[in-house]
Amino acid sequence: MTEQQFLNELELALTTLPADERNDILSDIKEYFINGREDGKSDSDIAASLGSPKEIAQELVEFPIPENITTENKVIRIPQTNYSNVRMNINYGSLNVFPSETDETIIELIGENDKLKLTAEVLNDTLSIQLKSKKFQFFSFIFLIKEMKVNVALPKKLYSTIIMKTDNGRIRAEKMLGKAIKATSDNGSIGLKEVAATVLEVKTDNGRIEMDKVQTDKLSTQTDNGRIELRNVDAEKVITETDNGRIVMEYVNGDIIGKTDNGRITLLTSSLDRMIQLETDNGSIIVETENKPTDVSIHAKTDHGRVSVFGDKNSRTVFGNGTNSIRLSSDNGKITVAKKSMA
Repeated sequence: MTEQQFLNELELALTTLPADERNDILSDIKEYFINGREDGKSDSDIAASLGSPKEIAQELVEFPIPENITTENKVIRIPQTNYSNVRMNINYGSLNVFPSETDETIIELIGENDKLKLTAEVLNDTLSIQLKSKKFQFFSFIFLIKEMKVNVALPKKLYSTIIMKTDNGRIRAEKMLGKAIKATSDNGSIGLKEVAATVLEVKTDNGRIEMDKVQTDKLSTQTDNGRIELRNVDAEKVITETDNGRIVMEYVNGDIIGKTDNGRITLLTSSLDRMIQLETDNGSIIVETENKPTDVSIHAKTDHGRVSVFGDKNSRTVFGNGTNSIRLSSDNGKITVAKKSMA
């Protein structure tokens, strides 16, 4: 369903509401579609996340949106820093995590209202932050289109675990240091920048994943629907997978396993002397390197498309002893391995 089809159905179902209320709701829906497209979602995905226009209209008619649903922002300050684990669970809205300017932990809810409950407490060595609805589940649609934001400022230190989760909203985090860091969203994009961790896991059911300036031993990224963009990643092993969307990697070090069911895969790197496995069912694979490999065996296979490995059409090319294995596979698309132009 396209945005216009969704709006038309919803407007028809809202005929019992006053015109000004109807226009406000439709305006909010338009903004929600704009935000969704910025996250890399299609109109049909955005419409599916909203639900049936008829059910939405029924909810809004039975439980009208209060005129002043938003009050003032809410701030929670936690002076103690004697915790090593952080768990954040946000049912409604987006989550932003960044370093605190002091040793104090600051949690801020932007757009606080009386239907939501923000809690933050330290239990044993774990800081738990939660944003939930108090009891009015029928307000879920309202919270969806009137996005809330939770900002979390964490003191600068090494954490044992940092877990970030949203049910329906973006996750943005920067300048974090942890042994294990995990970010998951049921419906929202995830963006991480300047993050260091032993194990880093990122997963969203619907939305793009963007990462820049990351150091980790093991990186795992997965999205059911959305592109994945990894830049300046220093890792021992990288596993990246999307069911529907392209994969873009620029200067990603370490062994790589990349797979997409529908979309192209591109890799720009300074060196290919390592284990790399890239696979797409429908899309091209383009690998560019600043330096030719010295100890690699490249296997390229496509059912429908051309193969070019440094200008040759060989399905198998060996450099040196061929110790490292690079396997590139596409069911429908060309495969290109080339030296990057330094122009």
